[in-house]
Amino acid sequence: VYIALGIDEDGYKEVIGFWIPGSDGESAILWKQFLYQLRERGLKEPFLFIGNGLKGLKEAVKEVYPLADFQSCILHKVRGTLKRVRRRDREALAVDLKKIYRQNSRERFIEAFKEVKGVWGKIYPLLFKGWEEDLESLTSYFKYPEGIRRSIYTTNVVERFIKEVKRRSKVVEVFPKPVSAEKVMYLVAVEMNEGYRRRKVKGFDEIKEELVSIRRERYGEKLNKETETQKQKILKFYTHNS
Repeated sequence: VYIALGIDEDGYKEVIGFWIPGSDGESAILWKQFLYQLRERGLKEPFLFIGNGLKGLKEAVKEVYPLADFQSCILHKVRGTLKRVRRRDREALAVDLKKIYRQNSRERFIEAFKEVKGVWGKIYPLLFKGWEEDLESLTSYFKYPEGIRRSIYTTNVVERFIKEVKRRSKVVEVFPKPVSAEKVMYLVAVEMNEGYRRRKVKGFDEIKEELVSIRRERYGEKLNKETETQKQKILKFYTHNS
């Protein structure tokens, strides 16, 4: 199941789409198709996409939304790194990795990364090759106000949603048709969205003006007048799938 979950311009999280493509497995080509669908439905001016380490996902985002940033999930990178070291080294390495992504600026992030690499690279020479290749995407969240960074450097919010879907679907022994799985996804999405609408992302109101300024610099002075139309399209999408 492919899932798109975002934070809207008022600071509320929302599941805006899901797709069950079949048995082909995850691929950047399919993600590109789904991104084009989101654009057709009205998602015109996104700031930032956060994704895991799927090869080609960043390129797909850049093709469909060339002005948007891409953030690689730091916790996915951390987990992958810890799996590549001896068990006895994992706890100490995890502590050092936190020193990297808990910095308050891109410059300090890179400095901390170099320090940690200098220590652990002597033991595991190729351990941080992926970090070096992905440094730009790992630090995209620093372009945004500090008050929202903890919400945008990982895909944790999506993983929590997936966890809830798994909890609901585990009691179903067999899905006779794809539409049966879609119904479960739809019902969970509706329920989760109702909960999301009751609580804004923490600190969003304090940084909203900064985001408006970023939007103006990136997309121009004219504010997106399609916001209400976009919301109506999303509503119709959910209604159609009910």
